[in-house]
Formats: sequence, C-alpha cells, structure tokens
Amino acid sequence: LSGEATVIADKVQHDAGTWHTSFSVSDEGTFIYEPGGGSMGVDLLWRDRAGREMGKVGDRGPYRGLRLSPDGKRLAVVLGDPKADIWVYDLVRGNRRRLTFDQSDHFLPSWSGDGRRVFFTSTGGTANFNTEVHAKAVDGSGGDELLFKMPSVSLLWPQLTPDGRVLSYQAVAGQSGFTAWAVPLSGDRKPVPVVLPQSPQSRLNAQRLSPDGKWLAYSGAESGREEVYVTSFPSGSGRWQISQNGGLFPVWRGDSKEIYFIGSAAPIRMYAAELKVTENEIEVQSVRPLFATPNVAGAGELYDVSPDGTKFLIPTTTATESAPMTLVVNWLSVLEKK
Repeated sequence: LSGEATVIADKVQHDAGTWHTSFSVSDEGTFIYEPGGGSMGVDLLWRDRAGREMGKVGDRGPYRGLRLSPDGKRLAVVLGDPKADIWVYDLVRGNRRRLTFDQSDHFLPSWSGDGRRVFFTSTGGTANFNTEVHAKAVDGSGGDELLFKMPSVSLLWPQLTPDGRVLSYQAVAGQSGFTAWAVPLSGDRKPVPVVLPQSPQSRLNAQRLSPDGKWLAYSGAESGREEVYVTSFPSGSGRWQISQNGGLFPVWRGDSKEIYFIGSAAPIRMYAAELKVTENEIEVQSVRPLFATPNVAGAGELYDVSPDGTKFLIPTTTATESAPMTLVVNWLSVLEKK
C-alpha cells in the first residue's frame, strides 16, 4: 500500500452486528454500494418460549453482545461502534451505567456468581490477539482488575465458576485453532486443557459454563457438523452430545437442568434440551423445538435466557426496505485526480 487514503463513497450502509459494509468493487473499475446512515442498530427484544414478543430493553443501538446476571435483574451489554464498551442495565429500575472508559475495546461480558462483578475481554486491536480478561465491580467501586492474559493469544468466552476460583475460557493461537481451558486464579495459575479438538475441522465455537460450575457446554464440528456437547468441568472427563441435527450457542437454565441452543438446519429454530443430571453423568431427557429465530444480530452472544427459562432476550435487527444500490463507473479516475 502507498499514498493517502481517498474517499470514493460516503455514507455507506454498515451492519455493526456482522462488521459488514454493503459494497463491492470489480477489477475493471466498477463500484457498487448501498447508501445508508451508518449502523442500522439492534433492538434487544424479550420473547417467550413460543417466540411471542414481550417488550424490549433500552433503545435501539449498536449492541455487540449481552449477558444477563445470575438473578436476571441486570444485563451487561457490549455497546458502541466502532469503540466497544461494557454497559450495565438495571432491568428493575430501567436505567443503565457505563462500566468501561479506557481506550481498549471490550467484549464478551459475564458475571460473578454473586452478581457483583462483570468479567470481559479487553483488546486494542480488531484481530483480538493479545486479549486480556478483566473484572470490574458493577457499582463502579474500585478499579479495573486484570485477571488473566497470555502473550499472542486471543481469549474468548471468559467465565468464572460461582466460587470465583477457576476461569473458563477459549484460546486461539496461530494454527492451533480454538481450545477450551481452565485456569485457577490462585497458586501457580497454570492453565489446563478442558476440550482439545481432534482436528482443525472440529474447531470449537461458543461455550458456556453451567450456573453450578460443574459442566461446560460448547458447540463444535467434531462430527463434521456443528453440534452442542457437554463435558465435566474442569476435568473435561466424559462428553455428552446434546443436539442431534445441528446446534450452536448453548445457554443453560439457572438450575443447570436445561440447555437452550440454536439449530443449524433450516428452518433455524431455538431448541430446549431437558437434562437429567447426576454427580458424574448427564442424560438428555428430551429435545424440543421452541420457536423460529428472528433476524438475530450476529455478534458476540446471540441471545440469553432468564434464569427460570421462560424468557429469551434476543438482539434483533429490524427488517427495513433496502435503499436503491448506487453504481459508480470508472471510480479509478477519482484517484487519478488526486
């Protein structure tokens, strides 16, 4: 690359949910784009188990992830585009508080077992490498606490066990793919593997620690198709397949006896798997389709569920009429005039 950047089109439609801007260019000098005023924004909509809309949280905005507190009374969200910060909504009083103020981008919030602290990743680059896991008190007291970091490693889906002793996370480093780990936050702090994919094709996706801290649910393509699995935590002993026809983004009910996930086969639906949980075993009692998923915004956590499993909070993009596409020919001549 050489020279200064040159604007060839302004006010191009951008979707913050997928980090995608609507334009394309050909080698011979033809350029096409969809006009727009920047980000379309996302609505945080409540839906019941039948998919009926039950209201929304806050105003439409560039949300890029969310997580409900263990008691369901507060909501941590990633808000901002291009700068991403953590905010906390008080769902009882209807107000919100900004939690992060530094120059880094912050993603993937989760909660302490007592709901007093929020954990999140912090990174200064779009590639998310050299990320760190931080914690901060919800009431704003105290400073930003660095919990864990690894050089040249991207850390995803951080979550602590309810007792606050062990951190669950995914690591991405070079060609090693996505792996699930656990690290004690005392002593030697040596990470131990929980799930190591057998091949690059069986890479992991989103993961969620159970509310009791005993199980780790994750989605991965170990069978060639993305499915939801559960393993014991932190030992990683045993593996139980939860979905049968494709599954993504598992979320637990508050009592750790039901898992929700998004199916990967058309039509895309939300599913609920009822579990029989013993000390060392998990048995799938039933898997039921709940409702067809709406136009979910694809960034961070795609949804969350109230602790009792009766309500789903889903970031939803509003269907709008597309603006006419704008075609520009010989756009290279703009560069020649500079």
